[in-house]
Amino acid sequence: SVVDLTNINPKIEIASQWDSDLMRIKAYAVTEGRNLNGTIFPRKLLYMSYRSFIDKPVVIVPNKNDLPTGHGFDFKKETFDISKRKNIGHITNAYPVLVDEIGHTVEVYGEEELDKYPNSQLRIVVDMVIYKNYYTDISERLESLHNIGSLSFSMESIISAVSTKDNGKVATDIAFTGLAIVDKPAFVNSKSIELAEKEEKDMEFKEMYEAEKAKNETLIAEKTSVETELASIKDEIASTKEELANLNGDEKEIEDR
Repeated sequence: SVVDLTNINPKIEIASQWDSDLMRIKAYAVTEGRNLNGTIFPRKLLYMSYRSFIDKPVVIVPNKNDLPTGHGFDFKKETFDISKRKNIGHITNAYPVLVDEIGHTVEVYGEEELDKYPNSQLRIVVDMVIYKNYYTDISERLESLHNIGSLSFSMESIISAVSTKDNGKVATDIAFTGLAIVDKPAFVNSKSIELAEKEEKDMEFKEMYEAEKAKNETLIAEKTSVETELASIKDEIASTKEELANLNGDEKEIEDR
């Protein structure tokens, strides 16, 4: 049966006016269960490990058209080919969500919530920034892929696992080391969810400008009001001093008589 979850997946936080050189992308990075490589990621283990995504690099191995390929792993040398890989961004945040059969999501705030929705699927969402001013052509390709639903990702990690009877593996420990933008993800759901658009940024800049302008105008009005009140108080003090001086003069004249 379908689990009735409320869709509360937060809207992506658009880049501020101070980092308009960044492209912000939200994506599903990894999912519980078996991936296409035959490795099984248990729900609770995935939940325990998701924070290791934060602050890790986002890489791409582009082809001659700046489109993503694979991880750039050299199986003969058993290491990554750093001459092919480009670090084009980094992950700023990661958090777990449960996704039901019709795509509704709910954030998970504690391990005890994992057992509430047995018919849902645990996925890890990541927020990332791409250095678009340094990788302009690649950024344009990423935006195009996102618009057609084909911007895919594949996690990179250090995994401990045990073998299964069907020649698969069950992960027993995971430490995520990064995220690669690829053409063929190991998890079919590892795709972009949202991407910050320039028009949205321009709108936010305008809203931020108007808010700051209103705040400054309020401060100026308050400052003017205070200055006016202080000037009035000074006038009253001067008037009082003058009255006292006149009184003292009258008293002296009386004494002289």
